[in-house]
Amino acid sequence: MEEIKIKVDPAIAKAYQTSTIEEQEKVTRILNEIIEYVLDKGKLESFFAAREVLSQEAQEKGLTPEILEEILNEKI
Repeated sequence: MEEIKIKVDPAIAKAYQTSTIEEQEKVTRILNEIIEYVLDKGKLESFFAAREVLSQEAQEKGLTPEILEEILNEKI
């Protein structure tokens, strides 16, 4: 793998720098996927279509924006 530099908010940088190796590897995998989708327009369109389907399914099953916010704010 190659390294690149990406600008992030200071709080994100600090959180990353103080995270475990496992957490940093997880972030790397997620960012690789996101960057690949953003730079490949076909994949980006597919991503947004899938996101829309998942969003609709979540809403149908009762997941509200408030519940999602609570889940996202939970400490791991």
